[in-house]
Amino acid sequence: EYSLHRIGAIMKKHHSTVIHSVKVWENLKDTDDNFLKKHERIQKIIDNRLKNIHLNINGEAGETVANWKHFRRNYE
Repeated sequence: EYSLHRIGAIMKKHHSTVIHSVKVWENLKDTDDNFLKKHERIQKIIDNRLKNIHLNINGEAGETVANWKHFRRNYE
């Protein structure tokens, strides 16, 4: 797991910005049915991708983690 401080560092944002974003996200889920439906679809996609992580012969992570590493580089 990543701390809010670490997430902020990856995204080149202060951890208080991450806290604010989480609060805004949670508020939108609680008050906007369309947003909640989109959130649930995104969550299913993420859950399915995480379930499909596999280890190859060398014990290295599969495609999902590799994509995350590529994505993360854009923000470091």
